[in-house]
Amino acid sequence: MRRRVVLFALIALAGPSAFAAEDAARGGSPVTGIPIDGSYRSFTGLARVVATHPSPVPRPAGLGWDGTSLWMVSDDDQTIYKLDPATMTILDSIPTPAATWSFGLGHDGSDLWGDVDSPELIYRLDDVTGAVLNSFASPYSSPNGVVFDGTNLWHSAFSSDLALMDPSTGVVVRTIPSPGNGNPRGLELFDGSLWVVDANTYPEDGIYRLDPSNGSVLSSYVPAGAAFGLIYGLAHDGTRFWLSDIDTNQIHTIRLEEALVFYDGFESGDGLQWSSTGLLCDSTPLPPGAGCPPACTGGCPTAGSCLIDCSGTSACSGTSIICPEGFDCNINCDGSDACRYALVVCPADYACAVVCSGSQACQWMDVECTWLGNCDLSCATEPDVCEGTTVECGHNACQASCAGTSFPMLECGGSCDCVTCS
Repeated sequence: MRRRVVLFALIALAGPSAFAAEDAARGGSPVTGIPIDGSYRSFTGLARVVATHPSPVPRPAGLGWDGTSLWMVSDDDQTIYKLDPATMTILDSIPTPAATWSFGLGHDGSDLWGDVDSPELIYRLDDVTGAVLNSFASPYSSPNGVVFDGTNLWHSAFSSDLALMDPSTGVVVRTIPSPGNGNPRGLELFDGSLWVVDANTYPEDGIYRLDPSNGSVLSSYVPAGAAFGLIYGLAHDGTRFWLSDIDTNQIHTIRLEEALVFYDGFESGDGLQWSSTGLLCDSTPLPPGAGCPPACTGGCPTAGSCLIDCSGTSACSGTSIICPEGFDCNINCDGSDACRYALVVCPADYACAVVCSGSQACQWMDVECTWLGNCDLSCATEPDVCEGTTVECGHNACQASCAGTSFPMLECGGSCDCVTCS
């Protein structure tokens, strides 16, 4: 019997895992309840990863850009590193003013700004000598981020507010609301807006664009295209954003995209429906693919649709079946061992469907769905046709149908509509 998996509970369980142990030690707290104002139900776009760079040192936190180089502070050794953005080679390093938790960092084109915990301080450093040019107390416990706007300094911490401060005295000029539930991290100023990394993980981490005059949310983006742990630092180099992940030890470049499929169909324990703008769950953009790529061994029945034909005994057994980008992808695994032990990589933004029939046709096959594309797996009546088959779902609909008793395993993750066979 088919059953619909209620995903909200899975997300709620997964969310706090990104809340680092030191967050609690520093006075923070993970989000455990539904935001009353519904702020997490309406992400307006994606922060899609376009490149990933291993950090040269563990636990990359705050980021800054000086016009040429990327700066990063490591919470592992409380050191600020100047990096070549092309290679992540360390060009220089400066110790933070205190050997304690260090998370926030910014660069104003001349000097570095940062914060440390225990004691809670905001500091300004000469980026060549490392000399402390000024320092003052943070108005909050557990500081997380700083950015200088040319006149005043914006500061984040585990707080429901973001503070605009006088950079010479540390006096708070005014505050605006933090966009999440009180766990803002890295800050950046770009295009007249204040950008905030919010790492609540409820139901997703997000990057928010705020009106700095009043804190209203102008747009919001969820990171996509990589495995994330705890996103933290944010910097803009005039062309692109950089985003650090303190848990996976990676630094990503991201591209903002406005259209997305999001949360339609989520249910919480109290029956609250989740929905958002953009595409509805179980729909994908029209594929733009032109012509018919060689990978489409079964041809292209309609424009933008690719058929990969794996008919016949062991036709695609043990191979990697890579769907061409820009096309809906249909894989036909028909025959004994046709796609046994195969790896299917679905197209990034479009539909992906696998049909399995025949003894062990898709046994121990892995299907990797992607963030925007929906995924479908169909298993015929043979008792071992989908034995050990795994589907790694994305955020769109992810469904399996089984005519017999051979059930694949679906890793639902953040799928907006996950339907299994068991």
